[in-house]
Amino acid sequence: MLIRALPHLPADLREQTRAYIRTEFEAYPLHRFAHIGWRDGAPREIFDLPPEAMAKLAAFGPQTSADPRRGYTRWAFPPQGNYALYRYVQAKAMILKEPYEELVKYLDVPAFWRGDLYYIDNLCAALESRP
Repeated sequence: MLIRALPHLPADLREQTRAYIRTEFEAYPLHRFAHIGWRDGAPREIFDLPPEAMAKLAAFGPQTSADPRRGYTRWAFPPQGNYALYRYVQAKAMILKEPYEELVKYLDVPAFWRGDLYYIDNLCAALESRP
């Protein structure tokens, strides 16, 4: 959501926000993490949580796949992450003009066992970036 706010921010805050987004993407790459958990970072709830709830959240760190014990039973990796990764690779290819070696890292999407349209489009973007 922060990325949508970028055009509306003052220039200095825009650069700070870009740096924050870049740091988060580097710490929790879309193709590796299903959930970043609640253990790290600052609480953003608008209400106080009971101590037992806070203890459970403190034990829930970054997850590389959806855990069925936590209520995720439909997929191993959140499907919205696939579209986010697709757009991320497209931005790296078309806007940042990143080289093939950088783009090829993102071609394996954990939710799919075979290529789909997102995969094929990202593969084309990566191949087109080759010299």
